[in-house]
Amino acid sequence: MRWNLYLVCLSILLFFVVTCGCFENEGYEGEIKTIKPGVLTVGIVNYNVPPFVFEKDGKLTGFDVELITEISRRLGLKPEFKRYDFHLLLPLIKANEIDCAISAISITQKRKQEVSFSRPYFETGEIIVVRSDDNRIKRDADLRGKKVGVIKGTTCEELAISISKSAPLTIVKYRDVDKMLDDLKNGEIDAIIYDEILVDGVIKERPYFKKVGRRLTSEYYGIAVNKNNEALLNAINEALFEMEKDGTYMKLYNKWFGNFTQK
Repeated sequence: MRWNLYLVCLSILLFFVVTCGCFENEGYEGEIKTIKPGVLTVGIVNYNVPPFVFEKDGKLTGFDVELITEISRRLGLKPEFKRYDFHLLLPLIKANEIDCAISAISITQKRKQEVSFSRPYFETGEIIVVRSDDNRIKRDADLRGKKVGVIKGTTCEELAISISKSAPLTIVKYRDVDKMLDDLKNGEIDAIIYDEILVDGVIKERPYFKKVGRRLTSEYYGIAVNKNNEALLNAINEALFEMEKDGTYMKLYNKWFGNFTQK
């Protein structure tokens, strides 16, 4: 476990080293524009995705929540969280209903046509999950003829569509992770496709699930911002860079992922 944690931390540090050179001279100029003066309106998912976004004792917490809260502090803004279905987050940014969104959102070329993304702050990938007593599925080709659950509007849905072209399957779309997991447990669906770092947390709490096969993708999470708000985007990027330099990012990472590293 310690060796795996070391490798994960090293890969993150190397990632920041590679990207920081491109960012260091950018900075940002002018006043940061937000929907409400002095407030950063943040869109997050309306279901729990530990360890990134979830409720504990009636309060929002998690890596993403603490990350954007610290970024807000550095920008002199107060974070105000609003919860939505995942597939609504980017449209709400485009409509200027929220300033930004963070909830383990993968950066893709398709999404970059709709919104801007901050520098990446986390790397993961998608993997197949089944019941621990189900040995029928060992890789993506084994999904042929199966019912596969995904969260609507995610890259997991896009991947399921891609797999179905060579291995026809039934895609079942969900808006709520808990409902999807309950259906998998009860046999309503045969498998789910989900982000591996999130799966690790799920399996810790629900040992009747297991990962199968290899990681199917490699993806990076970013903070989504309106394309027309370059000042806010640059400010968020500078705050992320400063957090990496002063060690704040790694402190948050170690706090939330010490028990979520891949086995």
